[in-house]
Amino acid sequence: MENPRAFSQALEDSPAALALIEACLEECRPVLHQDGGDLTLTRVQGERIYVRLSGACVACAQAGHTLGFVRRRLMGALGRPVWVLPDEAPRV
Repeated sequence: MENPRAFSQALEDSPAALALIEACLEECRPVLHQDGGDLTLTRVQGERIYVRLSGACVACAQAGHTLGFVRRRLMGALGRPVWVLPDEAPRV
């Protein structure tokens, strides 16, 4: 199996990295659910990981802290720096 701490290719091109990202987000969800929020992975581009916040997270003043928490968890799991950014809902 590929070493998750040695991804040399773009994250979006690595099935192992994408699976690790999903697993890490799944581990973060219970913390968000405690406050009535949630997040969903929407896309990965290079070192940028986009998530859509939902529930109580949408209007929460602490959403930036939540993204920072998720970012730290992902960097620990992936062993490389990443950005975690909110992906805005499409406008109708």
